[in-house]
Amino acid sequence: MPSNFVLYVVPKGKRLVVEHFSSEAGVMSGTTVNRYILAIANDPSNPGKGSFDHFIPPSFSSPCGTCVGGQVEVVASQPICIYVEAGQALVANISFSGAVGPNAFVFLSASGYLVNAD
Repeated sequence: MPSNFVLYVVPKGKRLVVEHFSSEAGVMSGTTVNRYILAIANDPSNPGKGSFDHFIPPSFSSPCGTCVGGQVEVVASQPICIYVEAGQALVANISFSGAVGPNAFVFLSASGYLVNAD
């Protein structure tokens, strides 16, 4: 499972104001989500090299009743304030303690709005 995800590339003349981050991941029991990272990549084609990283801890984990047997569900959700400039990418990263299993999944979401860059 890849660990760096480009969520959005800010268009020319705009600035992205990110106000909230949330995620849900399903991994095999015994594996933990260490942290989520919401980052800014100056070069969207190289999302693993961030110019700013914000570390977000998981806020909830339990056995997953709607997942494949033996999986746990890990959720993170928190307000945040990040400014991403034109041409930069908003990137999310997830770090695990070990193997995630063949049926692992992750959903990542950031919400905010665009403003005109000055």
